[in-house]
Amino acid sequence: MSKAQVKFDKKSVYFVPLGGCGHFGANLNLYHYDGQWLALDCGMGFADERYPGVDILLPDPSFIEKQQDKLAGLIITHAHEDHIGGVVQLWPQLKCPVYATPFTMEALKRKLDEAPYGKDVPLIEIPNMGKADIGPFKTEWVNMAHSIPDTSSIIIKAGDVTIFHSGDWHFDPKPTVGHSCDEARLTQLGKEGVHAYVGDSTNAGVPGVSGSESDLHDDFLKLFKRAKGKIGVTLFSSNIGRLQTVLTAAEETKRYVCLVGRSLKNMADIATQFDLIDTSHILTEDQAAHMSNNQIVYVMTGSQGEARAQLPKVAKGEHPTVSLGQGDMLIFSARAIPGNERAITDMRNQLTISGVEVVTPRDHHIHISGHPAQDEVLKMFDLIKPNAVIPVHGEYAMQLAHQNLAKKNKVPFSILPENGTVVKITKDKIEQVGQVEANLLAFDQKRILPLDHPSIRERRKLSFNGTAFVTVLIGHALHDIFDIQLSTLGLLDEESDEGVEVLEEIIDTIGQDLLTLSNKEWQNDAMVEEKIRVSTRRYFRDWLGIKPIIIAHLVRDSD
Repeated sequence: MSKAQVKFDKKSVYFVPLGGCGHFGANLNLYHYDGQWLALDCGMGFADERYPGVDILLPDPSFIEKQQDKLAGLIITHAHEDHIGGVVQLWPQLKCPVYATPFTMEALKRKLDEAPYGKDVPLIEIPNMGKADIGPFKTEWVNMAHSIPDTSSIIIKAGDVTIFHSGDWHFDPKPTVGHSCDEARLTQLGKEGVHAYVGDSTNAGVPGVSGSESDLHDDFLKLFKRAKGKIGVTLFSSNIGRLQTVLTAAEETKRYVCLVGRSLKNMADIATQFDLIDTSHILTEDQAAHMSNNQIVYVMTGSQGEARAQLPKVAKGEHPTVSLGQGDMLIFSARAIPGNERAITDMRNQLTISGVEVVTPRDHHIHISGHPAQDEVLKMFDLIKPNAVIPVHGEYAMQLAHQNLAKKNKVPFSILPENGTVVKITKDKIEQVGQVEANLLAFDQKRILPLDHPSIRERRKLSFNGTAFVTVLIGHALHDIFDIQLSTLGLLDEESDEGVEVLEEIIDTIGQDLLTLSNKEWQNDAMVEEKIRVSTRRYFRDWLGIKPIIIAHLVRDSD
C-alpha cells in the first residue's frame, strides 16, 4: 500500500513510529484511536560523517503536524536525549500538552526555558505510577529501572485494546538511584491481558542479562585506589546512576569530584534537587585547579567524541581549565553509539599519546547497559504475556533479534516496523496496513533541514571531492581572453611545485577549450561558464578520478 493510500478507521487502534526504527535515537511514536493521536517521546540522535557540519538528527513530525488538532498529547517516558531532546525544536509543529513524571518534567522545563515559546507549552506533571486520561487514551505509568531516575513504561488502553510501550528499561534489582522495575504490576498486567508489546530492541542480540549498576562499584573503587594522579571519567551526562557510583568511589578514596560540561552540571543539579545524589564532595573547576592531582576526579561529557563536548577538548590540550597527562587515568564509562567509533578511537589515541592510562569497559567492569539483554526480554514476555510484539528502538539487526526472541517464546504475532510503518492493533492480532512519510531531519546550527537538503548534499560532496573556483575575464570579441584565475579546496597543495604545475596545466586546458567556442556561443555567458565547468571537471576526473564541485565565475570586460 502506498503512502498516499493509508486510511485510518476512526475507531481502530494503530501504531506508527516516526523515529527510532532502523537507527539509534530520534524516537517519536504515535498511537491512533477514536480519530485522535497520542505521541510518545520526541528525541534526538547523533549525526555521523555522512552529514558534514551536522551534529544532531531529529524525527520528522510532518505526518502528525498535518493533524495537529487531533494530537491529544505527548508523553515523555524519561529524560534521556534520544527521548526528550527533540521537544524544544519540534513542539511548534506539535502544539499539544506534554506529560512527564517529576524528574523528567524538571529536565524538560529547563530546556524549554531557553526557547522563546517555552512558556506556551502546556506541561502536565504525572506522579510516578500515576494515571491520566489523554483524549480517548487511558494511560498508566509503570516504574522501570534505567540509568536515569523516573523512567517509566506506559500502559495504553484504547477501547478494548491494551498496549504496553516499554520505553527504555532493564531489570536492575539494585539500582543506585531511581526505581527497580515494578514486577508486581507487570505480572498483574499479564493477567489482565496485553494485546501488543512495543519494546526496546537495543540489546536484544546480547546474551544474558545487562547487570546491575551497583555491581560496578568494586571496579571503580579498585581503579580509584590504584590511580596516582588525576582521574577523569567520561559518561553520558544524563546517567545519574553512574554519577552516583563515581561519587561513592571518590568519597571512599578521599577524592573530590569536579563536573565538567554544562549538560552534566544541569543534570546533577536536578538530581540534587530531588535528593538523589550527595554533592558534598563536588567542586567547581576553579576549586579543583587548586587540589593535588591525587585528590581530584573530573567527570566529563564527550564520551562519543562530540567536537563541542569537554573530553575531546581535554584530549587535544585545548580545555581552558582541565588537563590530563603523564600519570593520569581516564575511565570511559559509556558504550560507543554506532557511527561514533572513529571519533572515539581518535580521542583515545590522543589521550594515550599524552601519557594518560585509558581504561575501557573491555578492561574493567565499569559500564553496564540500561537496556535489556536477551534473558531480560524473555522474562518480560513471561511477565506480561503479550499477544503481539512490535520491536522498536534500535537498528534493524537489533529489531530482528527482538522479533526472533518473540518467535522463540511463541508470541503469536510480531511485526518488524520501519519508520512510517502503520500497524493496526486489535485484540486478536496485529497487521501492517500501510506506510506514511517518515524521514529524519538535520538540526543544522539554528536551522532544521531535510537530510537531503541541497546545502547538506553539497557539503558532503565538498568533503569528499573538493572544490575548484575558476574566474575568467574575457572580452566581447571572439576568443578575447584576458585572465584566468584558479584556486582549489581539498584538491591540491597549491604551494608545492607539483601544485603550481597542475594549476598552470588546468588554466591552459580551460583556455584551449574556450577557443573551441563559436561566436554565438562566445556571446552567451551561460554557455561560456558551462564550458569552463566541464573543462575543469574533466581535468580532475582524468587526473584524480574524482568530480569536484566547480564554481565558475565569468567576468566580461565592458570596454
